[in-house]
Amino acid sequence: MLLNNHPKRDTFGVFDAQLVDRYFKKSKFSTFISFRRRNKRRSSSMRRNNDYKIFETKLGGKVYFDIDNKMPKIERSHPDNLMGEPKCDCCPPAMSGHRLAIVGNYAYVYGGLCEKRDEDGFHISTDLWRLRLIDNTWKRIPLKDEAYYFAPVSYAWIATKKWGLLTFGGTGFPFGVTINDKLCRLYIKNTKDGCEYNVVPLQSYGSSPLATYGGALIADEEHDCIYYVGGTNGHEYYSDVYRGDFLPFGETSKVYWTLLTSHCFGVAGRYRHEIVLHNNKILMFGGGNADTLYSVNNITYFDLEENNFGVLNTSPDPIHKFPPKRDCFSLIRFDDLVFLMGGRATPDGRTLLDDIWCLDLSTFIWHKNSMKLSFRTAFQASAVDDNGRVYVFGGHRGSSSSQPIHIGRTNMIQSFIASPPSLKSICQRFIAQRYKKGISLSDKAVYSPEMFVKEILPHYNAIKVK
Repeated sequence: MLLNNHPKRDTFGVFDAQLVDRYFKKSKFSTFISFRRRNKRRSSSMRRNNDYKIFETKLGGKVYFDIDNKMPKIERSHPDNLMGEPKCDCCPPAMSGHRLAIVGNYAYVYGGLCEKRDEDGFHISTDLWRLRLIDNTWKRIPLKDEAYYFAPVSYAWIATKKWGLLTFGGTGFPFGVTINDKLCRLYIKNTKDGCEYNVVPLQSYGSSPLATYGGALIADEEHDCIYYVGGTNGHEYYSDVYRGDFLPFGETSKVYWTLLTSHCFGVAGRYRHEIVLHNNKILMFGGGNADTLYSVNNITYFDLEENNFGVLNTSPDPIHKFPPKRDCFSLIRFDDLVFLMGGRATPDGRTLLDDIWCLDLSTFIWHKNSMKLSFRTAFQASAVDDNGRVYVFGGHRGSSSSQPIHIGRTNMIQSFIASPPSLKSICQRFIAQRYKKGISLSDKAVYSPEMFVKEILPHYNAIKVK
């Protein structure tokens, strides 16, 4: 069987992200053509590889994809656009400071600081965008008016099985002037016309977290609680740890907050860090303040049993040693693997990163992935689906020396594989993306393999007859 010849894992269980993608590229239904784009001089912020391949399909014309195994795959909403940055209204604008979460077969993007299309300047996004992962199709979802009053930049957002999508904190613009102090839930209600989406604040009791942005939120669904750590109000940086318990059992509209620790000596406040819950400890990765960035090799943790902080020493990559200090990066966890991507290497943001690192929580050994992001970026967002495919969306790509004030943002989607995908996932992605222009899938086909086959079969038979 085809899947018996999987590409091999390396020492730390990390896959070459493109290897599995390339493993299943050739199609029985397509004329395969290879070509090399004209060799043009490009800046360091652009793609560093000029090799692409094309499928000429009988249903959808030409479909492009990348073959470089040193960079993530560029997920193209419009396959003909080789730059990967669509400028159309059917795709989200270039943005930074947003968040990304994956629920089932869809990814959701909310908020962020966006560049205005065909104009100078930027604006705060109050839109919710939904990405259908099977074929990279975006859909803008209007929210009810109440959601517009929240501050949707540099907030904390997590996807949970029990409580759906939860968000806390965030700032408007100018940063620090308007800050959210509410725990909110993305509420989805079925109506006759489809689904109605809204961001609803939950009732909070006890010692609620301060109004901050750049903090981190994590869920412990086994114990019906969440934790919020750190953040800033624009002037002070905090290391406070809060626990929020949902009351009563199963209730998703009321949360009781407890302050576990505040202003601990020797633990500096930080923002734009990321946290992971492991063995009843909250591991704090990176982050920083106005003057300092914090290490990811000596990981500060909060012990939930002992109710105190400690430091966990990790082991280096045998060749590349430890990841550099950083903030404003993105992080995902898949099983016992923690992937860390991009971010700022200096507090002023003039040095950005494009590296990808992995920490194995079973050994606490760092491994630097041979792959890099397609460009240096910070304030991007990332999430991982159930099949182990990591998605990275948006972010800012720094400022040029000639225009240091201008920040170039992106709406590019990148992805790579952290684990071998299922055969069902491989087949669905292959068919939906190769024949995207010729096949229009319904949402029901995304959830049901039987419905997917039912909608695909007439197109397959049409090809077979021809």
